[in-house]
Amino acid sequence: MKLSDLKVGEFGKINHFDLDDKLVKRLKELGFVKDEIVEVLYISTFGDPIIYRIMNSEVSLNKYESDKIIVEKYDKDNIENQNNTDLEDIKNKINNNNLSNGISKDEIKVKLIDKIFCCKNCDKCYKKSCSVKEEKSPTITLKVILVGNPNCGKTTLFNLLTSGNEQTGNYSGVTVEGKKGYCYIDNYTLEIYDLPGTYSVDGFTNDENVTVDFLNSKYYDLVINVINSTILKRSLYLTEKIKEIVERRNKKMICALNFYDKFIKEGYSINLSKFEENFNIITVPIISEVGFGVNNLMKKIISLYKKD
Repeated sequence: MKLSDLKVGEFGKINHFDLDDKLVKRLKELGFVKDEIVEVLYISTFGDPIIYRIMNSEVSLNKYESDKIIVEKYDKDNIENQNNTDLEDIKNKINNNNLSNGISKDEIKVKLIDKIFCCKNCDKCYKKSCSVKEEKSPTITLKVILVGNPNCGKTTLFNLLTSGNEQTGNYSGVTVEGKKGYCYIDNYTLEIYDLPGTYSVDGFTNDENVTVDFLNSKYYDLVINVINSTILKRSLYLTEKIKEIVERRNKKMICALNFYDKFIKEGYSINLSKFEENFNIITVPIISEVGFGVNNLMKKIISLYKKD
């Protein structure tokens, strides 16, 4: 049956697509892949658009797209078992066994606010990065871009790092407004760009084109891929694509696993060493809302360049 044939509250298991390759690729980037379970959340009065839940995220499709996704109706009683299977699948793929790097559940509590590493390691850095330059001007400037899916907490991290030391304007050659800010660490100046959220590196929308063009340019040194850790399975598709571009352009990349408190609260755990080994990417758990882990993130960034 067609995905569009399902009613609100019903579930379907994706079987195949009756679409051209380009649109199929786009749907896969949104999480619509074979054997995934889809729930119908809302159907508008005229049947277009339709809102679905897939991979723990809400996604809106138009009726044409929904008509082209062929599903098998799925029994609601099997959903809990399916979710448990999905979790085990993720754990097996990245060898999720326990917390590592000395991070305990108690340390994930929101009350624990990390003090962010900065040029002077001063009291002004509590809850935010230092926007005060050393008396001796930093000698090294690193251009850093923040990339991730929409609603991954990327802009919250940007605001935390730049501490109001930001500029708003248009990216060169496009009409999409973006932000650039600065953070000062040791003798480094981090020039940070908050790029529009994207699900794809193929540039289906104007916002996505901005991010993709930046990724394919030479005007940056490092990518921080901000990941919503509560939808890790879906987020890693974009991570792999970003990694391919970054490696091709001989740039550097770090992953920031955001919403780590919610990740732990939902019963997940991750062996960071195994994760980093499997994906070959330095990865740091953070809670951007309160600054947890950002100190470690900044240290990891600087250590990458000190090695060089």
